[in-house]
Amino acid sequence: MTPYREQLPDLLPPFIHHEAYAPFDLLAPRVAAFVHHGGIGTCAAALAAGTPQLIAPFAFDQPDNAARLSRLGVAATVAPDAPVDAWVRALSGLLNQPSVLNACQALAATMAAETPAAEHIAGLIEALGNPAGATAPVHKELPHVA
Repeated sequence: MTPYREQLPDLLPPFIHHEAYAPFDLLAPRVAAFVHHGGIGTCAAALAAGTPQLIAPFAFDQPDNAARLSRLGVAATVAPDAPVDAWVRALSGLLNQPSVLNACQALAATMAAETPAAEHIAGLIEALGNPAGATAPVHKELPHVA
């Protein structure tokens, strides 16, 4: 998936389908592994879905994100210009190690149990204006945003 079709070969193998966009939160739970660049939003979507990740970082925070997720046991890293056999080994390792899926499921469960970030932040902001100095958030539940 990329909005930059010009970055892909003109002819794609028959098992490859190009899309310019798809919502990752809907896609991630439906794939065996998520192969991506290592941006934090993509990492978070795959973590929340409990999906193993193969990360090919190339800039900014991506190498650090890849290293952290690899240490957590939910991802493998491959250089973007690595030979095909390195990609195959890394992806096969992710898909054939039960410990990877177990780690992915455990982290997804931890994330699901957390207060959503927007709700937590709203509570913190509202607590700043609470003259009683209450430590508990005093906000009403926020509507779900899809």
